[in-house]
Amino acid sequence: MTVDRLESSEDFEFGTEDRVLVRVRENGSSGNIEAKFEADVRGFRKGILGGMDEVELDPPWDSTHGVTLSPYDAEWEVLGGEDGDE
Repeated sequence: MTVDRLESSEDFEFGTEDRVLVRVRENGSSGNIEAKFEADVRGFRKGILGGMDEVELDPPWDSTHGVTLSPYDAEWEVLGGEDGDE
């Protein structure tokens, strides 16, 4: 099954090829930080059955398929875009 990749999503405040800081907390937006990393945004996937979209990230570790997260799975901070914006 092929999933169409989107260039942007209304559920996120950043777009494809932006670099983001991701803070994954124990309970989504509360609790202890369980993971923190910088990643490049590959694209977005449409939410299933009208649910929230998901972002596809290229993490700093070796990953064949990247990481996919929903907006409520982490806290997001935009670090810059592909064109060098910071």
